[in-house]
Amino acid sequence: MGVRILYDAEQELATFYCSTAGTVIGPLVRPVGDLDARDSAEAFLQWVQKAFPFASDIRALTPEFLAAVYEKWHQAEVVMPHEPGNTIAREGYDRCDCGCKYWEQDKCIDCGFHLLSVELRAEREAQEVA
Repeated sequence: MGVRILYDAEQELATFYCSTAGTVIGPLVRPVGDLDARDSAEAFLQWVQKAFPFASDIRALTPEFLAAVYEKWHQAEVVMPHEPGNTIAREGYDRCDCGCKYWEQDKCIDCGFHLLSVELRAEREAQEVA
């Protein structure tokens, strides 16, 4: 039981499915470069788990947050396929609060602060209040 990838070869789309709750979670995934939609979904899932280690299970993230993050990931993969890089931070221009100007996958190389974690934290706080 857990997260599965649903794949439609005819439409060339994929999405994530929670087999425990029986619900679809996350965005519709499109092909990227030489990867079909199923492989793109797997690549995105792996990227999410690396980018957000504190959210090891994507079911903990809201569909809206996953959709926003997916669009940033998809755009980065189309522009620079299969190369690590930043989707938000511009190295040398965007400084972290700690003063560092170097980023790896939108994560500060000095203190480990992740730019997208601010969005995730705000989203979780809003859910706790509701």
